[in-house]
Amino acid sequence: MDQKYTEMNKRLNKSRPIYVLGLPRSGSTWVSKAISMGAERRIVHEPFNWLRYPERIKYHMKYLRADANDQDLINILVQASKPTIPFTDFLIRNSGILIKDVHICLAVEYISKIFNPHIVILIRHPCAMAQSWKRMNLEIPFRIETLLSQDSLVKDFLEPFSKHLKSRDDYFFSFGGYWGASYYVMWKLTQQHPEWVWANHDDLCINPIEKFSSLLQNLGIQPTNRGYNRLDKFLSKNNAVQRKKDGPHSVRRLTNEEPDKWKEILRPDDIKAIFDGAAPFENLLSFFKYNR
Repeated sequence: MDQKYTEMNKRLNKSRPIYVLGLPRSGSTWVSKAISMGAERRIVHEPFNWLRYPERIKYHMKYLRADANDQDLINILVQASKPTIPFTDFLIRNSGILIKDVHICLAVEYISKIFNPHIVILIRHPCAMAQSWKRMNLEIPFRIETLLSQDSLVKDFLEPFSKHLKSRDDYFFSFGGYWGASYYVMWKLTQQHPEWVWANHDDLCINPIEKFSSLLQNLGIQPTNRGYNRLDKFLSKNNAVQRKKDGPHSVRRLTNEEPDKWKEILRPDDIKAIFDGAAPFENLLSFFKYNR
């Protein structure tokens, strides 16, 4: 009986969707592609990307409690889960889907209740993300306003930090605050959902084949030989110097150099500002070392 139960659980875990959530520039494209290779899933990229679907900007960092009712969001995710070409998934022997999105991470509890997916929350060093945001000219003020304009989000989590988030308008301080506030909400929600898996991008960059295999096992997914080979091939192929023609969204990187690249780019004052902005969220900073 135990053997049958174990095999049934394996089959159920292989068919459950995987959601990879986090903030932009957290390494989510690389991580989601690697997971999709190892887990043999079809990957769906950012169905809530409001630059591609302007009408979906209303879902950008929208906080939804588990008892919410948002049929439009459900319909978008259901539609995104359907194969574009009939039988494609069958032909390439994928066992399910992986949805990667960096716009709806604060709706994670609602999504978890409705779809019962595997949840992976991806975090990355705030300095690494900050220098990438600056290079991409990503705006921050409207994102902070998006958080603080949601009464339920402020009431449930962010009220103690609202003054801090509005206290300075310099770029790196604001980023640190936004990084801290966003991940703080996800971290607090995780306290009620120990089955959700947090992944540290910087940690995955060190011996990635071993770390991704372990991540899949933490999700209850045991890679097949085919999945393991696909994962190994993907990681090996993309462990290379990025070319100018690749663009900012390329997954081609020298993996072991990724965690420390920001140290050669940011000034000491920039680094201090980022950590000052993130200072109230000490539980998150414990992921990373910085001597203030």
